[in-house]
Amino acid sequence: MTRLSGSGLSITEWKPLMGVFPPLSDSEWRHSFEQYQHIAQFKKLNYHFTLADYQGLFFWEWVHREWARLMGLVFIIPFLIFLTRGKFNRTLGVHLAGLFLLGMLQGLAGWLMVQSGLNDTDVTVSHIRLAVHFCLALFLLSYLFWMFLDSGANHATISPVRPFRNLTGAIVITLGFQLIYGAFMAGTHAALYAPTAGYEWSDLYVIN
Repeated sequence: MTRLSGSGLSITEWKPLMGVFPPLSDSEWRHSFEQYQHIAQFKKLNYHFTLADYQGLFFWEWVHREWARLMGLVFIIPFLIFLTRGKFNRTLGVHLAGLFLLGMLQGLAGWLMVQSGLNDTDVTVSHIRLAVHFCLALFLLSYLFWMFLDSGANHATISPVRPFRNLTGAIVITLGFQLIYGAFMAGTHAALYAPTAGYEWSDLYVIN
């Protein structure tokens, strides 16, 4: 939804703790809007925005960040409780701690991605940083799924058929490249180049 609404650059500050609260007064909203007005996305694309328009844009990015914070709390609170009560062994504890660190890294990558678009020239974020943010999310999900499968496995010795293993590896690698390529396509709005050759993509973006 953040990508579809184009709201990723609406919050120009990264406040891991105090950012939980949106602007609560008219002066705070105007201050936030003024900060947004300094970047290229406002000057080149959303120059017609009123404060009400900006608040609608702000909402989606704020929900996006709150969802990330909520996932962090849902994870870390039970983790600390179970850890102090000795509910899992050392190996599982290391994996879970690694999972939490990956989540923190994902948040940092998200901010670095946003930061790449907070300037006077770029109306979008870096497609490379977008791809990194996206791939980290996929890796985090895959790692979590692997942990789930591993927790229920009987760890019996398995001898996979070599051709099948090679085919699986090739599919995973191809899929990985395809996903990265998709992130590059989305980050550069490459699809907008196809219909007309005589316009900059930003012009087409405004028209559409």
